[in-house]
Amino acid sequence: MKLKNIFFLLAVISIQLPINAQDSLEKQETIQQLKILPLRDGAFDSFLSLMDINITESKKEDGVLNSLLYRQQSNTKTMVLFERFKNQESFEAHNDKVYARSTNGIAPAATAMRLETITLSTIPEISIDIIQKNTVFPENASYSIYIVKNGNNTGFIQAAKQLVNEIRTQEDNESISVFQDSEDTNRFIIFEQWATKDALASFERSSNFKQFNAITSPLLVSKNRELLQSISE
Repeated sequence: MKLKNIFFLLAVISIQLPINAQDSLEKQETIQQLKILPLRDGAFDSFLSLMDINITESKKEDGVLNSLLYRQQSNTKTMVLFERFKNQESFEAHNDKVYARSTNGIAPAATAMRLETITLSTIPEISIDIIQKNTVFPENASYSIYIVKNGNNTGFIQAAKQLVNEIRTQEDNESISVFQDSEDTNRFIIFEQWATKDALASFERSSNFKQFNAITSPLLVSKNRELLQSISE
């Protein structure tokens, strides 16, 4: 190869590197975690005090997109924390904060080792729709965990996409998103936020939800739906 051609190639590479680096940055996936904390007797109030600090400080972090704290309606001693971060670097920076280390360190004892942490992957076919931080977010929410039979993930995702597209047109739906467990790819989580308790109840009675259940029921090993109430400020 002629020397001038080599110089031209090097010049092209030097120009492309910053562009490619920026593209890579923009394509970095967000990190989501759902933490289910069934607190032991007597631990709720003290752990809630720690979580209040955690939530307040987390909202100040540029890399934290969401930090939402709820409690299960079926078991009011069980907290549910949904966190979302810009990227892996933001996730690691958050977990290195004193308040995050404090809650993460105490959580196993506070839950008698029953803490469950689910790292959630986004699904390319379904966009994320979560109320952003520093917004007064709905007090009424729910999450559903679906275990799908081997070989049926595509069918479930298609049904979930149809449900999401229909529900997002409803005025009283604040958000609905679908995630896949990063470690167990047959496990899916649907997270919803609703303007009112009546709106959530109406959704559960709706033809859209009944049709989704009818379509997905043969595809599932199991499912579990939990209604939530906000305990974040």
